[in-house]
Amino acid sequence: MNHPEPAPPAPTGDDQQLDVRLMQPEDRTLAAMLLADATPEGTEAAAAAIVAHHEANEGSAIFLVYLSGMPIAAFILAPAQMSIEMPLIAVRSEIRRRGIGTIIVQDAVRRAGNRPVVAETPESVLPFFTHVGFKKFGRRSGPDGAVRWRVGWHTPGMRTQTEQAGT
Repeated sequence: MNHPEPAPPAPTGDDQQLDVRLMQPEDRTLAAMLLADATPEGTEAAAAAIVAHHEANEGSAIFLVYLSGMPIAAFILAPAQMSIEMPLIAVRSEIRRRGIGTIIVQDAVRRAGNRPVVAETPESVLPFFTHVGFKKFGRRSGPDGAVRWRVGWHTPGMRTQTEQAGT
């Protein structure tokens, strides 16, 4: 994947600013470039198709993440029954393992409100999701036969009177 800008530094200093923005129509190509690695095919074309699908879907939102003005990540949130689905999340490979993914997940959970955030992930990405607090709740074989996990994260909330009475 080609990146137009050099890798930004880790978000540790006070001069670093992380900014999450809703994708605008003119940002479609950038979103596809950032999300390409997260698709099963690993291509910008596959990511562009997913971006187009979610852009046309009522309730879906595509977010771009910038660090000091440079695009570094993207994620998608979509309504799914009683939860919010995160079909794709990606951080530029050269700045992974610096806490950006954790910040993105925290942002997604905040945006979801009281609804759980769920995702489907290949085995290779499962450690990231469990590290940031997701719990495994399902497993299936993908189209290529590889194991894919369903994971979810729910904001702890106030217990209802019925739940409290049962404890």
